[in-house]
Amino acid sequence: LSGQFLSLNQGFLLGRFLDKEASRAEAFKSSFEISLITSTMKALSPAGKKLGPMISISMQGFLYGIGLLVLGKGLLGQILGMMLLSLWAFIQPLITYYLMYGSELVGAIAYYLKKLQKHVPVTEETLFFVVAFMIGTKWLLAISIPVLSRKIDFKKYEDKMQSLAKDKGAKPIKPSKSTFQGVVHDLTRPLFLLSLILMGAYFFTTGKDLGFVMWKILRALSIAFLIFFLARSTFFQRLIAKWAERSVFMKRISTLSGQAVVKLREMA
Repeated sequence: LSGQFLSLNQGFLLGRFLDKEASRAEAFKSSFEISLITSTMKALSPAGKKLGPMISISMQGFLYGIGLLVLGKGLLGQILGMMLLSLWAFIQPLITYYLMYGSELVGAIAYYLKKLQKHVPVTEETLFFVVAFMIGTKWLLAISIPVLSRKIDFKKYEDKMQSLAKDKGAKPIKPSKSTFQGVVHDLTRPLFLLSLILMGAYFFTTGKDLGFVMWKILRALSIAFLIFFLARSTFFQRLIAKWAERSVFMKRISTLSGQAVVKLREMA
């Protein structure tokens, strides 16, 4: 659930950065640019995934800005922005799995729901309620942030973040030995392996021959490998550098991101 809480934290920070004198369009632009700068910082990080966080940070900043553009930068606009922003953490994983398994993903969910109904009284309405409860709970948290943030001492928040960065027990981030090793680690995660097993069982038990099942699994593995490779590759770092050479806007984003990375290293 770390991604869910990180998205709420992003919304909290974007709300604190709002310029009271800015217009709706300027507030939208500012929120999106701040998120782009942060996502570019992720591209410059020495280790870990890059593509996934870059997309989520950018999209969440864009969605938050839409709320400000529609209802203004006051409380209502911030609440709408937080509600839109908070949805992306649910949407992005679904897009990833849909890219890997295609339309069969929906069929597999329906298949396992039907099997489950023989042993547990679970209906489509129950699943809908569970999903709605999860989203509703996050929406309640999201709505409360613009209200509570007005009562939080932001200076204390900054001091707390700086003290965590300077914590002597904190270990510096070390670059991964190789992108390939990181990809192998992603492919052996229990959740991903479980998805492969469940999809393989779905294809096999619905009358598909072994060759078809193997092709589908290998296809999913190939797409997953490509996604995980891009997520950890330095390709985006090089791409941003090329954009910066041609675009004044991207050059500014890249420069500010680099300056922020230097400051964070100094704090650590």
